[in-house]
Amino acid sequence: MSDKRAALALEISPLGERHHTGIANVTKHLAKALLADDTVDQHFFFNRSELPRAIVQQAVDLEDGSILWWIAARASAGPELSFDPMQPVIGLYPGHKWHRRLFPVEVQIVHDITTLLAPRFHTEETVQFWQSQMLSDMLSSDLIVTVSESTKTDILTYYPQLAGRPCITVPLAPASVGPVTVEVQDAEPYVLVLGTLEPRKNVEVVLEALSRRSDLIAAARFVFAGHWGWGPGAEELTRRYGLQDAVASGRIVFSGFVADSVRDALMTHARCVLYVSHYEGFGLPILEALRVGAPVLTGYGSSLPEVGGDVARYCDVADPDAVAAALLDILSSAESGSAAARQSRQDWAATFDWSLTYRRIRDAAIAIALTR
Repeated sequence: MSDKRAALALEISPLGERHHTGIANVTKHLAKALLADDTVDQHFFFNRSELPRAIVQQAVDLEDGSILWWIAARASAGPELSFDPMQPVIGLYPGHKWHRRLFPVEVQIVHDITTLLAPRFHTEETVQFWQSQMLSDMLSSDLIVTVSESTKTDILTYYPQLAGRPCITVPLAPASVGPVTVEVQDAEPYVLVLGTLEPRKNVEVVLEALSRRSDLIAAARFVFAGHWGWGPGAEELTRRYGLQDAVASGRIVFSGFVADSVRDALMTHARCVLYVSHYEGFGLPILEALRVGAPVLTGYGSSLPEVGGDVARYCDVADPDAVAAALLDILSSAESGSAAARQSRQDWAATFDWSLTYRRIRDAAIAIALTR
């Protein structure tokens, strides 16, 4: 093996989304870390074409990569990626693989296998895509990175074909946050419900709880922050649970997607952040809320306890009555909003760090590349 330093090529197509959530958000943070890493040769590719570093930096800085698709289309006729054959070269895929065996060493991050475990939470098209793609993607990878022990266990249980293949767990991390400058004085208490409006995120259980317990709506306003994914929209769900008056009076608000700075301000001042997803590969919004010290109520399932640790509150998120009871307990508890409780939540979230996440993936990949 040559003593030349490694080249790390990050597949950045998820960064091309208008809003950086989910895998796009993970890609953004990996891109930030790679852009700042002078120990490797930096490369960024979209399909089979390399994109200029400056363009990637702009997409990261603006938190909007919608221009990347246009640039990639114009670059598609240009030269493909090429490397010194004696150099350790690693391709890092934050999600699915657009192509396989393009690089001498390939690393894939696998977030969850819910299309196999719970296909009812996805569209038929999504299920067909992932079930046709996932196993082949992982079999063509030299290193599989899972974002939680829960996901790793699922993969090794349901894909015995992967036995013996290198697979490591590397947790994700919350974004660093500056001072929240929005001041809230004498504001009415509110609960922030995070999650895309789609079946897997389970925000419907909160609406059912509100329809059963008018004392909840009297105790706090409810702000649902998240864009529409698929399934019933906000208006249909409001009618379904007879909550039109609560929406009309502002007791229930559907904000849609909000920018990170707005989300941080909303979380900081919320009496509770609800994240009631049925299943998560990681559950990054939980850490985002804990990072600013907010009380969090979430579920027992999948990876969520790994992320929330001992500082989050848990309940059966399939049961509207259990959600309502736990939420009322938090709203009536002075301790949950105390300075000590907020600090313990922030201390826990601080143990997760994007630079560490990136370095662990990079170093494990380089160790494999150096054996080739």
